Amino acid sequence: MSKTDDEAPQVKIRMRGGNVHYGDNHALIDVDADIHAHRVTALMGPSGCGKSTFLNSLNRMIEVIPQARFTGTLEMDGRDILDGDLDVVDIRRRFGVVAQKPNPFPVSIWDNLAYAPRIHGLVHNRRHESDIVESSLRRAGLWDEVKDRLREDAFGLSGGQQQRLCIARAIATDPDVVLMDEPCSAIDPIATQHVEDLIAELRHDFTVIIITHNLTQAHRIADHTAFFHLGRLVEFAATQEIFDNPRDDLTRDFVAGMYG
Repeated sequence: MSKTDDEAPQVKIRMRGGNVHYGDNHALIDVDADIHAHRVTALMGPSGCGKSTFLNSLNRMIEVIPQARFTGTLEMDGRDILDGDLDVVDIRRRFGVVAQKPNPFPVSIWDNLAYAPRIHGLVHNRRHESDIVESSLRRAGLWDEVKDRLREDAFGLSGGQQQRLCIARAIATDPDVVLMDEPCSAIDPIATQHVEDLIAELRHDFTVIIITHNLTQAHRIADHTAFFHLGRLVEFAATQEIFDNPRDDLTRDFVAGMYG
């Protein structure tokens, strides 16, 4: 895949002075980051370094965690998304989320995709709902495999198909940003290749942010890579630069496999 486009990337999300505390635990420390639109950004670092905390801060899900608090500034498309006058439910709708393990709802394939658009009032009629289901499955590269099984239980799909269904579900509300937390860690290598190819396509329609512990995966699929360590954003640059010419010794040792 090509990791660059002709046009200069625009900033989709901007965080300045981002701090997260879980009670007395300072989990994210003074993070400044620009996430570019229509790019894949990989978040790397050892376990407990702040990657998931950063991800959960972006769609304001950090607020549902007891004793957690975020301070700093956070903008999307130049607008303060921490503004108390904004509808937090609508803000979260603009973020599609894909979890580490496939987690389809215990309903049909169809209802997995139609549920969120229904509750957000995005479905105009039955035909429109059908269009959303088909479009989401096509974007996730799953339509041809399940088009004759839409009323069947989603748990009848293979693990890799379930994860692509979860990706289809994440984009069914047409979000701005897709957040992925190690989406390939629980599926086999063939399914992983399907998901990586899918991510390459999704970047044309969405901004994609992915947590991965797989360094070669980050190298393959990401346009930009952020390296976290002990709650701090140590380095954030073009992926090729991170791997070929890291500026910080911590980054250099991590990509060399010396710890993690």
